Amino acid sequence: MKRIIYSCPFIPAEWLAAHGLHPCRILPGHGQGHDSPDTLAGLCQYARLFSNCALRESPGAIVFSTLCDQMRRMAELLGRQTSIPIFLFNVPSTWQSPAARQIYLHELVRLGRFLVTHGGVEPKQEYLSEVMKSYDRKREQLKGLRQHLSARQFSEAIVNFHRSGSIETNANPKGIEVDKLPVALLGGPMFADIFEIFDLVAQNGGDIALDATESGERTLPDRFNPTNLEDNPLDELAHAYFGTIPDVSRRPNTLLYEWLDRMIRERGIRGIIIRYNTWCDLWHAEVSRLKEHAGLPVLTLHTENTYAPGERLRTATRIEAFMDLLK
Repeated sequence: MKRIIYSCPFIPAEWLAAHGLHPCRILPGHGQGHDSPDTLAGLCQYARLFSNCALRESPGAIVFSTLCDQMRRMAELLGRQTSIPIFLFNVPSTWQSPAARQIYLHELVRLGRFLVTHGGVEPKQEYLSEVMKSYDRKREQLKGLRQHLSARQFSEAIVNFHRSGSIETNANPKGIEVDKLPVALLGGPMFADIFEIFDLVAQNGGDIALDATESGERTLPDRFNPTNLEDNPLDELAHAYFGTIPDVSRRPNTLLYEWLDRMIRERGIRGIIIRYNTWCDLWHAEVSRLKEHAGLPVLTLHTENTYAPGERLRTATRIEAFMDLLK
């Protein structure tokens, strides 16, 4: 089965799987940083490493989206430098109008034609419904693991689910945690090798009770409506992804604030760590508004590699000071 590599949470895995392909949403690591397809100045490290990682997977195709300008640029570069099929999915920034929803639906159809051209099969409505039901069940099972795993284990289970479509349950259950300060981790996508942030928070008396990064639970779509799932699965797929996933890129991005408010109340969040990559201008611009809106202590991290010389120490020191502030 051909693997289709993608990174954007607004690309439905169900749509790829229904075409008889293996959806594989990956996180890059810093081990893929030495053979970039392009070394132009000003190229985002995350986009560069994602592309290197994707190329090493030898996929059937790579799907980028317009959600990130740097990813859009990388799609253009790779399209000129590799024989692997490249697809650029247009995710409208505005999302509340019928016209924007229709554009998203048309993009799903256009992606479907691309997948059929490159080894996929056109799915029947009944089969798409069954695939969606399967993913819905697995996502609910995945969410249920949060009560039984450590914060890091749970977030890594989400990453593994996006990559493989399966749920890892062989991690050791977390022990009883007493007096751990619940904090939220908010921001763009993580790198595969910087999950040590979870350990640094835990070592200083905290617990990342909410992984609101682009690679965490924030980007899991809502459950499908059973009736719509049977009557018009593609429309329901569009609603669950395009209509319910909160993100900083949305215009307006009120959905992000509504979701964050709800999660802060439900999980008793005491502080927020906002971690984003250097080129994530949208997150950089949103920090001040988030601080004002949340009314909680906020730590901003530009961490891109906790294993780089000096960066781990700086990150550890800042997290330690932040957790001391919350105590």
